[in-house]
This record gives sequence, structure tokens and C-alpha cells, in this order.
Amino acid sequence: MPLSHRFNGCLALAQLGIEENSFRPPSKNEELTLYFEDDVLKYASWISSQSIVSVENPAVTLLPFDQIQQRFRDRMKYALSWHEGGDDPHDITVDEIALTYLCSAKKDDTDHYYWMPMWGFSYKTSNMAPTLPGVLFINALDGSFAAPSPVQP
Repeated sequence: MPLSHRFNGCLALAQLGIEENSFRPPSKNEELTLYFEDDVLKYASWISSQSIVSVENPAVTLLPFDQIQQRFRDRMKYALSWHEGGDDPHDITVDEIALTYLCSAKKDDTDHYYWMPMWGFSYKTSNMAPTLPGVLFINALDGSFAAPSPVQP
């Protein structure tokens, strides 16, 4: 299950409460595909190749994973605090955890973005529809919560 959300077009902007004049073109995901057969490269494709133009802070340290886990627990406790009766909303199944990145818009610069390291959690609770997992991103640097940025294929 991919840990990403996609919002495309002006209708999505209006639904998200974003003013059209603050719209910036979404970043495109870079995709590298390599196909091997019998240890021989048969096919290579590189779509939307990107370049790192600078490194803002090369000496960052990721938070210890136990702190990330606690942030996830705290968020779930807060998010499910409204629930009354019925199934225990605190019965949470985490299907996937991945250290990934999210695109973050660079202030006052529509041509550049930050790629922030994030822990992505895909989870379900006992009262969620089984086909609709929850997704939560936690900044791996400071433990803040993040919403996915608009991306396009």
C-alpha cells in the first residue's frame, strides 16, 4: 500500500480551502524503474528526474524511533477521544511503517520544494471501514505531524 495521497486540479483546491491565487504547480514524483532478467538490465526508465540544488542543513539527526512511536500513540489517543461506546477505538492495527519523505513547499519560491524525512504510518481501527486505512505522517526530525502536499503522477 503506497503511503501517499493525491490532490489534483482546482476543484481539489476549493475543497481544501486553498485560494486559487496561492496555488503553485504541484511537484512531480520522480520515478526510476529498472527491470532485470537473469542479472541483466533489460529496461530502464527515469520519469520526472529532479535535481538537488542545495542542502539546507546536512547535519540533521532523526528523532529516536521510540519517540516517533509515542507521538503516533498520542495522536491516536487524541484523534479517537470523541468515540463513545461500541467497539474500542483504541484497538489499532498498524499495517505499515515506512521512513519516507514528503514534499514541502518552500516559502516565496514556487520553483523549489523541500523534501522532508517522514515516518508514514498506515493503520486501521476497529471501527474503520476495512478498505479505508488511515495514514499519518510524522516529521522524522522534530515529531510534528504533516499533511501530504499535492503531487501528480
